[in-house]
Amino acid sequence: MGFDHPVAGCTVATRSYLADARLAARSFVEHHPGSRFTILVVDGDHMPPATWTHRDIELVTPSELGFDPDELLTMAAIYSPFEMACALKPIALRRALEHAPVATYVDGDVEVLAPMHELHDAAADHDVVLIPHVLQPVPRDGRLPDEPGLLGGGMFNGGLIAVRRSSGDFLGWWDERLRRDALGRPDMMMLADQRWLDFVPVLFDHHVLRDPAYDVAYWNLHERPTTWAGGRLCVVDRPVRCFHYSGLTEARPWILSTFAEERPRVSLADLPAVARQCRGWLDRRRSVGADADRALGYFWDRTAAGVPIDRRARQVWRNALLAAEADPAAGDRPPSPFAADDGAAWVEWQRAPAVADGLGRYLEVVYAESPALRRRFPLVPGDDRHGVLAWAASPDADAAAIPDAIRPQPSEVEVTTAPPPPPVRRPPRPDAAAQSPVEGVERARRAVERTPEGPSGALGRVVDRAFAGRDRRRDELDRAVLDALADLAGRVADLADRLDRTRDDVHEGAVRADELAADRDELRTAADDIGRRVDAVAGAVDGARQDLDGALEQDRITGAIVADAETRWVDDLDDLRRRLDKLAERVEATDPAGGADDPEADADPVGPADDHPTGATDPTGDDDAGADAEDDPTERRGRPPADEEEHP
Repeated sequence: MGFDHPVAGCTVATRSYLADARLAARSFVEHHPGSRFTILVVDGDHMPPATWTHRDIELVTPSELGFDPDELLTMAAIYSPFEMACALKPIALRRALEHAPVATYVDGDVEVLAPMHELHDAAADHDVVLIPHVLQPVPRDGRLPDEPGLLGGGMFNGGLIAVRRSSGDFLGWWDERLRRDALGRPDMMMLADQRWLDFVPVLFDHHVLRDPAYDVAYWNLHERPTTWAGGRLCVVDRPVRCFHYSGLTEARPWILSTFAEERPRVSLADLPAVARQCRGWLDRRRSVGADADRALGYFWDRTAAGVPIDRRARQVWRNALLAAEADPAAGDRPPSPFAADDGAAWVEWQRAPAVADGLGRYLEVVYAESPALRRRFPLVPGDDRHGVLAWAASPDADAAAIPDAIRPQPSEVEVTTAPPPPPVRRPPRPDAAAQSPVEGVERARRAVERTPEGPSGALGRVVDRAFAGRDRRRDELDRAVLDALADLAGRVADLADRLDRTRDDVHEGAVRADELAADRDELRTAADDIGRRVDAVAGAVDGARQDLDGALEQDRITGAIVADAETRWVDDLDDLRRRLDKLAERVEATDPAGGADDPEADADPVGPADDHPTGATDPTGDDDAGADAEDDPTERRGRPPADEEEHP
């Protein structure tokens, strides 16, 4: 039927993805003459002036649309670039509705390939038109995308949606939710703006457009047969209205989508028509300077002092903001990373603990995300707090990718390393002093060996006779004691000698152990260095293997495209031959004599067939596919249209 009123289109992009948005805008206005397209550039106030213009495409920024600058910075502190672009979709649609009664939002990686009359007709009759991801049940074969992925992403695709001017209630409701709850967390059943669309069939006037020619992408190609006919991509014998290149990258062009890279349900090598379409889009993106835009980066990905604002930091800040907004009396809003102090207060706030004896706010997220860290330091808050801080300051935490400004420094905390090995007990070496005799023992020995002196004269003789037997017994006892002492002394000397030898052996063993430990440390260092080199070589080999596999896959895709084209050419040639045969039969039927004397016999026998060349009629029967291949906008998309000029 065709919507007979002006239509408008829009998209949202960061400055680093402006080239993609430009392609989407140009494809929309080419297939909808008289339409107006709005590109809302999230961080457009912080980029150089555009070097191109188009009479039907406008570049606007949130500030130019009157968006509250404080709210914009608040959302920038919460959201990643992807989430931020999705959160501003209602704002872009409101702007587009100022230009036409019906507006369509298309993602920057969507290319319009044919007029979208069915979509606009539905939007003229309903407040919201939704496009489902799939039209048939997804096979449970372990390939991607699968049903859990669709549950996490939602049933409807947010990259293509149409509204009309009476859709204010929906846009207001959607805008309110996306201000704080446009997180790209499929694990939390949230995917930016998209999951909220599942509410629309219950809450608002809507229409679900179940047309296989719309939003063709990696998630539904398994259910939509594709061909290349009439110079364009067709599905189910109809021209595709728009193709969604979600996950297609310049770095790995042989993969249809990096989001289904592990176990893809479809492959470009098996879809030559789709491969041809994807190659054309990558060529067109290069032609509009996508690399230069990528180099600009996202303006709000770090503070003015250069501190990265990563996912963890945004998560911590959002949680604190929601708590402050829910109960303003409970506390102030957290400091902004974009404050006039260049984010210094924000950095200190991220480093500071939220509770006594706790970690810093940022480190709490790191700790919560690491089961190994929680097993190693279970008492947090508590006795293990210092251990976590020491770990964060040590090289062991390098893999956690904690920003340096937020990460504890070694000078701030005692860094705990691996416990040293227990010291070796080394007995002292024997010396000369240990071998010298003991003076007390020598005096006792001399006293025992000395003969006692008795009284002299007759009394002495009497005493001597009285004690003679006793002296003999004493002498025998003394000799026995001396013999025992001598034997004991010999045994002690032997034991001392053996002990000295043992001490020498132990000392030599300790020295050898120290030498072996030093050798072990050197070998471990060398092994670590070799391991790093092996890892580097393995990484290089893996990269080379991936490049080689990619090149081989590219060759396979090219072969499939060529084979598909050859098949179509053969079919066209067969069709032309059949026409020639029919023409010859007609000539013979009208000239039974063979036309020998016919003055028009030399006329070109294929003249009537030239009135209807093979590519001039639409083999699909669709009115939109009847354009000549030379006039096909998909064939000339690599160069700017006449009304779009490049300015150096």
